[in-house]
Amino acid sequence: MMNFEFVLLDFIQSIRFGLLDNLMVFITTLGDAGIFWIVTALVLIAFKKTRKLGVACLISVAFSGLFTNVVLKNVIARERPYMFREVAMLIDAQPDYSFPSGHASAAFSVAFVLLKEKFTIGKVRVYIHAIVLASLMAFSRMYLYVHFPTDIIGSLIVSYIYAVVAILITKKIFKTDSLQEL
Repeated sequence: MMNFEFVLLDFIQSIRFGLLDNLMVFITTLGDAGIFWIVTALVLIAFKKTRKLGVACLISVAFSGLFTNVVLKNVIARERPYMFREVAMLIDAQPDYSFPSGHASAAFSVAFVLLKEKFTIGKVRVYIHAIVLASLMAFSRMYLYVHFPTDIIGSLIVSYIYAVVAILITKKIFKTDSLQEL
């Protein structure tokens, strides 16, 4: 499997150029420590109409932080791609293991909650924007050579589970069938 992954990562490296390098560093930085997604959840919590949805997002991203970064990464202990190949790094070496991606997990844990609840503001489908940003964050991790494609796939799987469980827990806490006030 790893050979296929290096083929894909090396292809991505072949399309690198200055402006895209800067964009990918910026996008990946948005995902550092899940802060963007935690702030998103807190903003949703601040408004009565989106409070329950925000709680579900916060629970989901908390699951990501705990289970992805503390448990799974350390149990699986997969080395990062740059440990196997010499590549010009655009960001610092990462202090933890590779599988699954913490950035992608945090991003998709919130984006999947928003998607499952079809969250919109007016006519703006916020869940689509969240999925696009989460996808860009996931891609940036491969672009920066700090994650394998299967790290991203693993993140998608666990993030979906986090989102589903977070929604169920939130509905139980608030004794409701809907996370959005109309």
